[in-house]
Amino acid sequence: MQWSRTHSITLGVLVGCALVLIGWDLAVFRNEVPGDTISALLWEAARRWWSLAFLMGMLMGHLFWPRTKSVIGVASLPLLGVTVTSVLAVNAASLMFWGAHDIASPVAFAVGFFYDHLTWPNLGKDGE
Repeated sequence: MQWSRTHSITLGVLVGCALVLIGWDLAVFRNEVPGDTISALLWEAARRWWSLAFLMGMLMGHLFWPRTKSVIGVASLPLLGVTVTSVLAVNAASLMFWGAHDIASPVAFAVGFFYDHLTWPNLGKDGE
C-alpha cells in the first residue's frame, strides 16, 4: 500500500481527534463534577438507548474485524429483523428480571459487532 497525501491527512485528523478526546476526558476527570467523562456519558446513554450500543458495535466490527466480501448481504432485512428482535428481547428481559439495562447494552454491542462482520464489507478502492 502506498501512502498518499490524503493518507497522511486522514491519519493526522484521527490522531488529532484522539488527542483532543483524551485531553478533554482527562480534564473533566480531574474536576469536581461526577459523571461527566466521555465514558460515563456514553455508558449512561447506552443504558437508556440500546441502539447506541448496537451502532457502536457495528462501527467497531467494521473498523477492527473487516471483511472484503459480505457473507450474508448488506441488505439482509430478515437478519436485521432477527437481530433487532433479539436485542429487544434481551432488553425487555433485563428490565423484567434485573430492573436495569446493564446487560442489554453489552449484548447489543456484541450483536452489532457480529452483525456488521457478516453484512458490511470493508473494501478499499483497490478491493483490499
